[in-house]
Amino acid sequence: ITGAASAVTLDQVLTAAYIPALDGSSATLDSLCTDVVLQSLRLRRKADNVGTVTKYDLDGKLVAGGWGAIEAQVYWDLDTQDLVVALPTDTEYGGVTLQLLTNVEGEFRSYQTLNLGEGTYTGCAALHAGQGRDDAMYLVMDVWTGANTLASDIVLYDGETGFLQPYHPPGVANLQRSTQRYHTELLSRDIDGNGTIDIPVEVDDGGTLQPPMDKSLLFLVWEDYATVDGANSKFGVYDSQNNFYLPLPESMHGSVLIRTNQGGSGWLVCDSENSKIYCEIRVVDPTGEDPAGSTLVYQRIANIGSQQLQARIVTPYYGLSIESITSGTVLLGQE
Repeated sequence: ITGAASAVTLDQVLTAAYIPALDGSSATLDSLCTDVVLQSLRLRRKADNVGTVTKYDLDGKLVAGGWGAIEAQVYWDLDTQDLVVALPTDTEYGGVTLQLLTNVEGEFRSYQTLNLGEGTYTGCAALHAGQGRDDAMYLVMDVWTGANTLASDIVLYDGETGFLQPYHPPGVANLQRSTQRYHTELLSRDIDGNGTIDIPVEVDDGGTLQPPMDKSLLFLVWEDYATVDGANSKFGVYDSQNNFYLPLPESMHGSVLIRTNQGGSGWLVCDSENSKIYCEIRVVDPTGEDPAGSTLVYQRIANIGSQQLQARIVTPYYGLSIESITSGTVLLGQE
């Protein structure tokens, strides 16, 4: 496993890991599990002298033969050799258990057990490590709250005590209720590349989605709760059919209308009265041709499979440009 200044092998990872569910060193893991185990480790490493975190593409489910299926998400910091494992609780009320493991003389030992969401959470969908206010390290945990609903929780790492503790953002009465979402593919992430983790929140007051766009589009606000003042919002539109996020100026929040474009290949971002078109977004075959006589010029934003995401500005609007669309659009299916 490489990707930074130093490297470790999978054998070293499995030898060093300590899995509480197996009540011992994971040296016995090889005989109990298939290669799915190797995909269960979500490995991250801080590159030397760099504040950002590189995430490796090993992500999946931990399945221990003879022990049943255990969904697990793992965050591993190779610099400190601390490991955080999220597992279902063993109580009838459900919830998620975070195990903080620390390397002691070459072997990971359980240092702390933190139970979260009893009676509410049914499992962990993902763990994300970030850096917040005062350079504190924290985890954002996307959790299942039902068969088809997700929410998020935040856990802070206290550098002085070495323990994890729940974090309650200022001004947010119920973080889980505020971040509940029904599009379960919407996982938290660093949406703008500033090193903090942003949580996607579905909003009803973003504007108007005319049929049929209301079936595939959704107004989103990405909330960064790691600042001293609480949430730092980023407004935009999520295209669930093509799985990408388009940022829009915050001044458009609540005063925008989106309708289908001519030909049905995309959509138009308009003012709330539907009298002015600001921009057009479409997903098309790049080898295709526009109708004869068309003089419209589109700019390539990204490739989505064999299709191409394109945009054009129709009426200038402050904060909305081809440059802002190109730099801010995120393909959520890609890391």
